[in-house]
Amino acid sequence: GLITAIYVDPSNGAGVLMGDFSGDVYKNIEMWEANGGVFPVNLNGNIGFSASELVDNITFDDQRESSLDTDLSVGSFTAGGTISALKDITRNAYIPGESWSIWQDMIGGRYDTTNGPTSDTWEGYLFSADGNGDWDGRWEAVLVGNKWSENIIKADVAGAWVNWDQAITGVSGGRLVGTFDPNQSWQALAQGVGMETNRFLQMVQNGETDKLQQLKIPCFEIGRTTLVGSGGNITNVTMSDVIFFASQSGGVPRIWATNAVSGQYSGNPLNSVASLNSQAGGTANFNNVQFKITNWNTVTSKWGATVSGSNGTVGPYNNINMKGAAAGGFGGGQFAGTASGIAQQQSGGAQ
Repeated sequence: GLITAIYVDPSNGAGVLMGDFSGDVYKNIEMWEANGGVFPVNLNGNIGFSASELVDNITFDDQRESSLDTDLSVGSFTAGGTISALKDITRNAYIPGESWSIWQDMIGGRYDTTNGPTSDTWEGYLFSADGNGDWDGRWEAVLVGNKWSENIIKADVAGAWVNWDQAITGVSGGRLVGTFDPNQSWQALAQGVGMETNRFLQMVQNGETDKLQQLKIPCFEIGRTTLVGSGGNITNVTMSDVIFFASQSGGVPRIWATNAVSGQYSGNPLNSVASLNSQAGGTANFNNVQFKITNWNTVTSKWGATVSGSNGTVGPYNNINMKGAAAGGFGGGQFAGTASGIAQQQSGGAQ
């Protein structure tokens, strides 16, 4: 099993406890026992309250439940079989005002061996629809599986998210464990840590990659590019220094992020689409990346956009797709913000 928790230590330092455990279930007496361990990842040297006050300073998002179909969740085994998720329930916990949180996702679905068997190497993709539950946002995640045998499922999770109301974006990382049955059904639990884009990039810049690795958030730069373009009522749209990250040095890119999105607008740019292209000199290259304004709130002066591109090159890797979102504030004909998303390599995109 997995353990992810928020802690406050005796010195008022706060962060995330990460760990795992294993044990036995005794069905005849309806009991279980387990052993494991946890380790702390400090994210705030002084949270401003004591450990005894944590319970009064933590917020839980209401559960968000959604039924998924193969358009929202797909996966495949290296050996040829396919995976689909049919339902997921998500919950978050956080300390208000902090730039990080913990999350948990319960997932279940089916797998199909018609076109090939299962294998310990597999990949999947999940995302939630906009406006799913009380939280006005969306999340996307790549599942990189390393076990699907002996009735055990394991995977690393790399993802990104956006909160439309607050106009902030972020990235996430974690792990998934689960089980599967011979009748081709499966269930799993994934959990990990979410972090705002600005905080994530600051930690990368400050060399805190050891902490990010412990949090399972990809943090090794594989390539970067600046995307520029115009369309509709938005012009000079610029996503500067979009950085693609892998879970290990030289690995396949899993997430991307930038804290420098800007542009100009006229009138009401809702639903305007700009086509963005990479500028020369980067270590990644994309053409015709679609930047679509999907949220434009004239009361709060906050905006949001979806970002999607395909068949790009990142470092030595070809056939990379990028998906995600951007958000921020606007006024006086200018808009600015951050952006984050996931990266996936299509088949045939090896080095």
